[in-house]
Amino acid sequence: MALVYWNQNDNLLEIDGLTNARTGSYVTTGTITVTVKDASALTNISGQTWPASFAATGSSGDWVVVLDDGMVVTAGQKLVAQITASAASLKGYWESDVIVRTRKA
Repeated sequence: MALVYWNQNDNLLEIDGLTNARTGSYVTTGTITVTVKDASALTNISGQTWPASFAATGSSGDWVVVLDDGMVVTAGQKLVAQITASAASLKGYWESDVIVRTRKA
């Protein structure tokens, strides 16, 4: 299932309960970044500086980053969020499909 980016709105991208697979402990320090690209051309989306950095929000492995309302996208456009994480000797990478939608009343 794809994530939704709400066009012309600030959006929160959240990682909940990130854990060290070896120890089961929550990851609360380190660096996590995201770059959002057009899914077909794999070019960075303009309107935000990439990579954008996540911030840890507590002791439960939760992280958040704001995706800016100024990203230059259109409703229905398919994007990909490329996320990298590093904490001490741990490294991680994953991608999430994103679809652009426009909110309606």
